[in-house]
Amino acid sequence: MHQDYFHWQSPWIVYQMEHLLDHFDLIGDVGLNMTVYRKKREIPAENVDFLSFDIEQVTSLFDKAIARYGHSKAGMLRVSKLRLIIGTDKKREAELVKEVEETHGESPRVMRYLNELKKLDPARMW
Repeated sequence: MHQDYFHWQSPWIVYQMEHLLDHFDLIGDVGLNMTVYRKKREIPAENVDFLSFDIEQVTSLFDKAIARYGHSKAGMLRVSKLRLIIGTDKKREAELVKEVEETHGESPRVMRYLNELKKLDPARMW
């Protein structure tokens, strides 16, 4: 169970669970921020260094998760993805901000998440 799966401050949960999805069944969502998984097979004993994943791998895993969800949950995941990629590619960041604003602008929760993220770096020109 992941309480903050859809929260912008917990982006690592999303790509890690996508990476491990062969070992879990996604049972569903509870409320606005929680997902529930059931282990379906053992996870190999080898250590996975999630921090070593390159940005392309991480964004690809995020995109798989985003595609699975509807409007506001997809928006929350997009903001979470933005949180994770800040500092890697200004153009990609700006495009993602624009996508969130255009696609999810009427969702108060998504826009609140985006505005909170923007407060972390007010000098950034999104």
